[in-house]
Amino acid sequence: MSTEDAPLALEAGFRLRVEDYVAAAAEAMRLAAERGGAFETADFQFMLPPRPEGDAGAAWTGYVRRLADDYEALLANRTRVFTVRQHDARLQAFNEEWIPIRADQAHDVRAWGVAFEGPPPLIDDLERRAANHYLRLMLQQARGAAKVLNRRTHLDMELVPQIFPGLAGDALERLVLDVLNEHAPIARHAPLDEDVLEKTDLRVRYPDLDRKRGARVQVTLRTHAEPFEAKASKVRHREEIVFVSPYTLGREKVRRSGREETFDPVAAASRRIRDTFVGTLENPACHPLGPMAQLDPELRTLIQDYVSEQSRTTTSEMRKRRSKR
Repeated sequence: MSTEDAPLALEAGFRLRVEDYVAAAAEAMRLAAERGGAFETADFQFMLPPRPEGDAGAAWTGYVRRLADDYEALLANRTRVFTVRQHDARLQAFNEEWIPIRADQAHDVRAWGVAFEGPPPLIDDLERRAANHYLRLMLQQARGAAKVLNRRTHLDMELVPQIFPGLAGDALERLVLDVLNEHAPIARHAPLDEDVLEKTDLRVRYPDLDRKRGARVQVTLRTHAEPFEAKASKVRHREEIVFVSPYTLGREKVRRSGREETFDPVAAASRRIRDTFVGTLENPACHPLGPMAQLDPELRTLIQDYVSEQSRTTTSEMRKRRSKR
């Protein structure tokens, strides 16, 4: 039985059962972290990699336990609760007016502290989706951590549970992820091993890109050219990854405008985008769609178009390199 198909009771008192389900899944992960391998309860089963050897094993166990804590805390966080309904076979949430929201967006925004209330059958389904979505993400991160620890033996193992990313990931990465997924679910978090070993934060797939795992995206708050270049220069095959930052977006915005300025237009545009990102993340649970809804539509479109165009350019660069092997 897969985690996606794990049974959850739908009768009265379901919310308590979901809470029990989440608690049981978290505890199962903590127990499995002691040895790795398969773990099964009455409700679900999953497979973790073998526990790494030596100090790396203790570090991995500590990190998986942290993920389990994050899992419970994330799904218990209900900073802001919005009403939802099913209307003409589509999901809608109320925020001064009814707005469309997809089921995948409804579970993604749980990481921002956004929760929902409404008809029990509908809420039952959304709660089930959220619980299993973050369970799968927790398993992905645990598997990725094992790969990293088996390869990077020089890491300070005592610090691994703290320095590896939490279940929800970086806030700016999540914001960019939500923007990319505004119109369709095309982007996802990259596995932790890709994050640590390949400097890849997100993967984004386009129907015409013909790239199984999708284009690689790195997200950073770098605002000025020199710090950005210093960071980008450390990335192997940097021409094969899309960099999303205030600097790259500011540069793209100026390029598209075609205006000549007496001052540095890229620096000015980059600072405005950085300030917008930072301000937006101060109150992420203020809208059913999370902080993405606070971004100006023009900025959201800029991000979407830039990543789409750069995904094709970077994919072409990757194929050129591979064709020379």
